[in-house]
Amino acid sequence: MRASSAEAAAAKAARLSSTVPATRAGSGTPQCAVIGCPGHTGHSSPAASSPRISRERERTDGAHRGSIIAITKVPRAEAGRYGIVRTRRGEGRVWELADVVEKPTVEEAPSDLGVLGRYVLSPRIFDQLEHTPQGAGGEIQLTDAIRALVAEQPVFGYQFEGLRYDAGTRLGWLEATVSMALDSDLADEFRTFLRGLDLRH
Repeated sequence: MRASSAEAAAAKAARLSSTVPATRAGSGTPQCAVIGCPGHTGHSSPAASSPRISRERERTDGAHRGSIIAITKVPRAEAGRYGIVRTRRGEGRVWELADVVEKPTVEEAPSDLGVLGRYVLSPRIFDQLEHTPQGAGGEIQLTDAIRALVAEQPVFGYQFEGLRYDAGTRLGWLEATVSMALDSDLADEFRTFLRGLDLRH
């Protein structure tokens, strides 16, 4: 597939569902996507997990040759807010994926492992996106393209553990914003501001 065609597919997906803000760097170059959606994660900041995923991708690529995405345990009652994976087998925190379903019902969810918006994917994802129809919410879903990718080449899930903020909710977004502010170069000034607030109401 021509690069321009692949980039058009990625742009179409990003425009409709804000799923793939990346362009194809080369036919053999893994693509990294960091997405602010339900399951936004981090340690000291929401982006802190990305280097971990990239390093884990390098390790699994050497051992297994496959893409890798971040996953974590989520409450089953909240399955409809995540892409949910079904696993084949695992070693440590790394699981080979058998399937992934975007926003299933509680009854249809294949597990309690949700996708967290951190991906390092084979360039084949662009070919899959080009042929992915609209899915959940009437949008082109990256999860659906990954599901097709699973059917033709290995895709692994790295089970993330640590501090996590759900930026898909208003409260989670505010929590993440405050946490990041307290870990920034404005932390002292922001603490002064917080101490001056009247929190009695």
